[in-house]
Amino acid sequence: MTVPVGFQTRYFHTTSASDYPQIVREGNLLTIPCFITEETREDESVNYTFYAATIPYRGQDYSDYDKCVLKSWSDLRAFFYGPVEAQNEMRDDHKWEAHRQAVRTWFPKYEGEVNLAVARFNQIKASFWAIVDDALAEMGETRESLPAYFTAEDMIEFATGKMTATKITKYEMQFMVVSHNLSANDRNWAELFDA
Repeated sequence: MTVPVGFQTRYFHTTSASDYPQIVREGNLLTIPCFITEETREDESVNYTFYAATIPYRGQDYSDYDKCVLKSWSDLRAFFYGPVEAQNEMRDDHKWEAHRQAVRTWFPKYEGEVNLAVARFNQIKASFWAIVDDALAEMGETRESLPAYFTAEDMIEFATGKMTATKITKYEMQFMVVSHNLSANDRNWAELFDA
């Protein structure tokens, strides 16, 4: 498993183990290993790194990992949303919505649940890159001509002298729509550049 895009790892501590981690019950608590990654060391030994989510035991069948995680969706979301202080800092950094949606997607209420907020954001992101690619094609350029991150204003400045003022105005309007859609969905421009 990999940590989903948008998940703010800096607010959570990882745990390591040489054996594959299992769900552990201690009284009325379950510790569920999440986002497990496997690493082979130079000496050929295996190390597992994961986030240990401690949640209430509510009678879940913890012998079946997938069923237990599915039954525990609400408590796992609450755990990975993090404490209020972390949530507030994520909001200040404009990272909260991406983090929240990553958690909601990873821990669905039921098997096959589609996170519509993520689907909308992915459409906005695809629209943005289609606009960028269209503008670059009109200028005879490629994405390699652009920096790793740029604003709409940077893109318009890049286009100045390479396309007509009318076409530049067309792209300005399209970038404004993207910006508005991001804002309406509590997302931000920087997220368009996340892998």
